[in-house]
Amino acid sequence: MQANGFIISEEQEYEDIQYEGCSLQAMQIKDSRFFEVRFDSCNLKDTNLSGCSFTKVVFDNCDLSSAHLDGSHIKQCIFKDCKLLAIRMPEVSLQECSLDHCNFSYADWEGLQLKKGCSFSHCQFNEAYLVECLFSSPLFHECDFTRCSFVRTCLAKQDLSSCNIEGIIVSSDFHELRGLTISYDMAPSLAQLLGVTIQS
Repeated sequence: MQANGFIISEEQEYEDIQYEGCSLQAMQIKDSRFFEVRFDSCNLKDTNLSGCSFTKVVFDNCDLSSAHLDGSHIKQCIFKDCKLLAIRMPEVSLQECSLDHCNFSYADWEGLQLKKGCSFSHCQFNEAYLVECLFSSPLFHECDFTRCSFVRTCLAKQDLSSCNIEGIIVSSDFHELRGLTISYDMAPSLAQLLGVTIQS
């Protein structure tokens, strides 16, 4: 069902709806349930989506910059070509989600859970706040984590060999890095973080 101009509000259920070119900027839509909903080229900047449930939802070419998704549950969803600058996602749960060419720079992911089946391809996390996150083996392909904070986020068994991790921030004892796989090209950056000098 096409939904241009459709009224949307908080604490509601939305199913089998398509929003195309809609502006939902700064709206209060918290504690709502979305099932098999599609957002195409929508503006959701500064929108409050806290406590929402998203299942089989597609966000294509949408702007969710500075939106609030605190405590939301996101399952089997697709994010493609989306701008999510400074988005707030603390205590969010993501499961079986696909995210492609999305920009999460300056995002707040404190306490976020990446459950099984999540994949990220060509996403940007420049100076993002990925603190105290729980990763259940998500896939990261050619993502940019420049100056991203991973403090108290365990990266054991995580493969970031195709990613840029230059200038990442971790705890003073570097325990987050144990068991992490990186590329040879990123080794000098990690050595600098550890205070190690590499001589040719």
